[in-house]
Amino acid sequence: MRLFVFLLLAPALLLAACSPAAPSPAATLTPAPSSTPAPTQTASPAPTATHTLTPTVTFTASPTFTPQPSPTPLAAFDQAKAIALASGVGGWKLTLSVPNLAQVYDVIAAGIEFNCSFDAQYIGLLFCYGLARPPLDQTITLAFLDQTSRTVVFQMQTVFASAALPTPVPSGYSAYDCPDRGKNVTCETECRVAPDGTPCMVSSCFDACGPYFSVDSCPAGVSTWSMCSDAQLADLKARYNIP
Repeated sequence: MRLFVFLLLAPALLLAACSPAAPSPAATLTPAPSSTPAPTQTASPAPTATHTLTPTVTFTASPTFTPQPSPTPLAAFDQAKAIALASGVGGWKLTLSVPNLAQVYDVIAAGIEFNCSFDAQYIGLLFCYGLARPPLDQTITLAFLDQTSRTVVFQMQTVFASAALPTPVPSGYSAYDCPDRGKNVTCETECRVAPDGTPCMVSSCFDACGPYFSVDSCPAGVSTWSMCSDAQLADLKARYNIP
């Protein structure tokens, strides 16, 4: 039976074996995906640290206040007065008080020329030397001269009152004259206050030669006295040039 079946199938198998094989469909090659290089990562430069400068605080100094010197008061020549007059070696010494005076001037008193000096320690005083004594207790012309130009800067009428000036060297004192006249002056002084409140002084002065000059500015007939204060004494000493 098996043989019979084989014989029936053998021609069919033979024909199938001789028939050309149907072509296999061409294999379609799918191109491999192209390898696209990954984008190169460009290294960004590290951000530069930017330092924002904080503005420096500038302090503008306030303008410095410079005090302006006060104008120097003008010398009050119209208030000038003689406060001391004494004889000395070669002439007379005249001391003048001039309020606000701050520089030296020469003086002509009653036509007599006096060469003067100024000491910054004694503002308001002129120390002058002349060959003669101006008249006392009468009206005279007093003029102040610029030492450089010799021009008169101020002129007025005044009186040198004997009661307010040191008296001349007493009679007989000239017997004590010597080359050291005016040196090492010392004085014996009393300063009193009259009943009307006016201070005055009595002083006898001596130098290296002996008795030199005296001052008596107290009014006659005053019997009631009181002592001056230290300030009044200092003022009268400066007024009469008493050491």
